[in-house]
Amino acid sequence: MPEAQTDLQCMEELLNEGDIAHIAFAGDEPYVIPINYTYAGGRMLFHCAFKGKKLDRIAADPRVCIAVSSQDGHPSPHAGDICDNAFANVLCWGTASVIEDAEQRAGVLNDFQKRYATDEHPRDTFTAEQAQNCGAVEVVVERMTGRQKSRGEKLAWSWTKE
Repeated sequence: MPEAQTDLQCMEELLNEGDIAHIAFAGDEPYVIPINYTYAGGRMLFHCAFKGKKLDRIAADPRVCIAVSSQDGHPSPHAGDICDNAFANVLCWGTASVIEDAEQRAGVLNDFQKRYATDEHPRDTFTAEQAQNCGAVEVVVERMTGRQKSRGEKLAWSWTKE
């Protein structure tokens, strides 16, 4: 009999399957944006410019929440019935920081490249020199929650970094 997955493993699987995340920044005004990302070793990673609202928000308050979700098909017609859509989602809370070192940025960018590479669309490896032209951010995930519903089964997960 296969060993059951832990809550963390279930959520990491969903994070690795997702395409787009939405990141919410703390601050005086709500601000949420979509990002491409990769998840590696308890960190959500994304690339960005060297200036902009994301970086201004991180400098002011590095606390963030990231949502990754999927839904199978369109919502079913309700007509007073119970909503029965198959879905999955994970919320990650953590602390964001801009990666200043070009070698470390190259590592993040290469993790990103590996995640999105396919046989039809291979991706080149970044060098530290190339990484001088692209910013990168890491979010150290401190807590996650997730939910999934499929075929009448509802699951909920929770994990907090020790």
